[in-house]
Amino acid sequence: MLRMLFFLFTLLFLSHYFTSHLTSATCAPGWSEFTGKCYKLVKGSYNHPQAQAHCTALGGTLSSTHNEKENAFVRGLLDEEMKKTGAGGVYHIGMMFSRTYSNASGPVSSAVWMDGTPVDFGNPAVGGFEPGTSPWSDGKAFGRPAEPSGDGLDGKAPELCVAMIQSADVNGDWSDVSCKSLANMVCKKKSI
Repeated sequence: MLRMLFFLFTLLFLSHYFTSHLTSATCAPGWSEFTGKCYKLVKGSYNHPQAQAHCTALGGTLSSTHNEKENAFVRGLLDEEMKKTGAGGVYHIGMMFSRTYSNASGPVSSAVWMDGTPVDFGNPAVGGFEPGTSPWSDGKAFGRPAEPSGDGLDGKAPELCVAMIQSADVNGDWSDVSCKSLANMVCKKKSI
């Protein structure tokens, strides 16, 4: 009888151990998992190309976002970081704009994700946003009046890259920024 109880206990323990360690997606230490992807906030002063190179060196790319749940997850990471450090910040993400000037009324913008995935969130051309769900700081989106702003014709650097802003007043809103702007970054890669 004791032998049977020992056998069952051992079987139960091993079953629990392997189930708990093999069924969850795994991210390296310092990375956070969401739906099979790993995310990491990297603090520092990087322009957009440097941020992309750093994320690549970590095995990923600057973060792309494909739905409101994913965006809320990254916003949560930014919020946790601000609570932990007491400081907000600007975080490069993997969206960039390309501009063409073929439109007689001014520049026409299109966006791309650095990881090559489709721009299916943050893009009004694929259905727009439900009220209150735009990730953009002005509540609009690229291709609409304020984003991307800064065409570079005023002597300032054009704002063709995108960052998330975190402060006491702003929780992860997107904003177009100069690709030369120094900021932190959000990296993303597949889980292990």
